[in-house]
Amino acid sequence: MRMNWSYVAAFFEGEGSICCYFNYQHKLRVDIHQKDKRILNKIKKFINFKAKLQLHKQSQVWRLSFGCAKARWFANKILPYCNHPGKIKQIKTALRLDKKFVKPRKIKRNKN
Repeated sequence: MRMNWSYVAAFFEGEGSICCYFNYQHKLRVDIHQKDKRILNKIKKFINFKAKLQLHKQSQVWRLSFGCAKARWFANKILPYCNHPGKIKQIKTALRLDKKFVKPRKIKRNKN
């Protein structure tokens, strides 16, 4: 399987979520869930920045998560490839709230 933005966007539409929440400060967050850790590792490698990958012990489901500037960058990258109206609305709403409440900053990329 060859990884590209179209694939990542489609995978996110089926297994992911994005939100802007308030916990002492506003934060944008992306989560992608999957029982098989390998695909999440491939996505993590493709997006090329540090993201948290952890196992939820009770459900035995892996979660790839990242927030703030990384989530903003990711959302803007996948948005043109998304097809599901509900996910498009979710991404746009989260980005709109993020823009309203959070000051942007640049992400640190892995050097490869």
